[in-house]
Amino acid sequence: MFALFAMASSFFLFSYLALLGLFYAVATGAMTAIALFEVAIFYNSSQSNPED
Repeated sequence: MFALFAMASSFFLFSYLALLGLFYAVATGAMTAIALFEVAIFYNSSQSNPED
């Protein structure tokens, strides 16, 4: 009974850490994509000035 509880608790801890890692990866990926998108918009708006 104790072994089953220990296995369940370790599995819960592992799944919790995996979920936390996945959320962290998604959050950082989204922030990076937003930052790159902002930089691309700023670069395009600064490059759109006709110089000829």
